Amino acid sequence: SIGTNHADLFASIGAMAGQVDRGRTFNLKNLPIWFFNSMDDRTTPPESCIEAAAELEALSKKHGPYEFVFKKYDNIGHGFPKEGITPIFTWMLAKKRNPLPKQVLWRTRRSYKRHFYWLRRPTLGPCDIDFQRDGNKFTVTGPTQECWILLNEKMVNFDQPVVVVNERGDERFNGKPAYSSAATLESIAVKNDPEMWFSAWIQLK
Repeated sequence: SIGTNHADLFASIGAMAGQVDRGRTFNLKNLPIWFFNSMDDRTTPPESCIEAAAELEALSKKHGPYEFVFKKYDNIGHGFPKEGITPIFTWMLAKKRNPLPKQVLWRTRRSYKRHFYWLRRPTLGPCDIDFQRDGNKFTVTGPTQECWILLNEKMVNFDQPVVVVNERGDERFNGKPAYSSAATLESIAVKNDPEMWFSAWIQLK
């Protein structure tokens, strides 16, 4: 639950004989996950993870690859795999967090989670948002009301206009981003994370 709601904070996650809610897998576009279950686990039934793996496969076909490993076991109950957990941790520790991904998929569900990677949505309602960036061009699929794009110099050229279009190609914004002390102060306060500090933002109406 923590990993899927706060996917922007981690490099990788692992659910060991746990549950993965398939309704939250949408947020894992940039967060690798390894999870497993045993078919005879009576403490944590495997159905939710089986469904989550199927959902990740479907999301990969629709939005591009999600990185995940799902393993089904028999006869280990609520225990660890027979090969141990070293392969899981080796895999997880090899991952590096990407704080400024080219594509952000965000399923807004938690009222306290108003920032996700380089997106901000201060007024939350349940929705799925798909933002992609290519240089100074951003393409959004899904609702844009009350969406803010957070920017820094690693993402865009501040000397050139930033263009935001929807999936039909209609422009939602076109202009040079202005430096904003409010954007900087808020991103520092919210994240306290130098890799995710921003110096400007764009509000989409």
